[in-house]
Amino acid sequence: MILVTSASGHVGTAIVSALLEAKRPVRAFVHSEKDRGKLEQLGASDIVIGDLLDPEQLGAAFGGVTQVVHIGPPEHPRELAIGQAMIDFASQHQVRQFVFFSVLHPFISSLRHHWNKLLVQEYLVDSGVPYTILNPTMFMQNPQQTAQSGKMALPWSPDQLMSVVDLADVTEVAVKVLGEDGHLRAAYDLVGDQPLSQRQMAEIIGKVAGKPVEVQQLPFQNVTARMPRDTPLEAYESDSLERMFLYYSRHGLTGSPNVLGWVLGRAPTSYEAFVRRSLGK
Repeated sequence: MILVTSASGHVGTAIVSALLEAKRPVRAFVHSEKDRGKLEQLGASDIVIGDLLDPEQLGAAFGGVTQVVHIGPPEHPRELAIGQAMIDFASQHQVRQFVFFSVLHPFISSLRHHWNKLLVQEYLVDSGVPYTILNPTMFMQNPQQTAQSGKMALPWSPDQLMSVVDLADVTEVAVKVLGEDGHLRAAYDLVGDQPLSQRQMAEIIGKVAGKPVEVQQLPFQNVTARMPRDTPLEAYESDSLERMFLYYSRHGLTGSPNVLGWVLGRAPTSYEAFVRRSLGK
């Protein structure tokens, strides 16, 4: 049995769907009845509703589990505590593989959500639980809205280089590392193709769609002023995103596609191929 946390999120849904298609037994851990309905539409039947911060609810999900795919909640102030609890339960239940979804370059301390994942990685490695760590970069965003509106607006510099990756490639890797030998004690950077600036991405979308795309950098203060800060959790999430926008504007975020290509056994999906597939071109 494979336990998948945050199973109703963007990544979790893709992983659960791919594992079901591969006829692998999956237990989806979700937060609400609404999330349950989303997973049931995919064909999932073993669904646990609970809170990742509730030890009793979390521990109950581990019965019969042999592998774990842990997708931590992004920009959460207690991500480390959640990761540690997951790893402790995995150790108690003698889980034979703990697949941790981390992020490209988790060592960047300026990006708080990256650094928290690094601390989870450290705890995982020290725990003795057999692990595989996946470090995906930013996912390729659906270009349909950009093509329809003719505009790409973002709160960081459109000229900084960014490495992006196709979620379908990352999902394929997740299924491979769960189903093949030889991936224990490995940490894989998952980067698709060569880095591009947002301006270059807009040019590719425009070329494929057959219409120009205007690139706009949104005023930083205007974006951050609208971020919710009414609760401590909202304030933490908004502060993390603000730091991310500043970092991207100054440095971008880039990596090499070599590891992803090696794990897949083929070249990673290029941004243009992703756009063509998304737009049906």
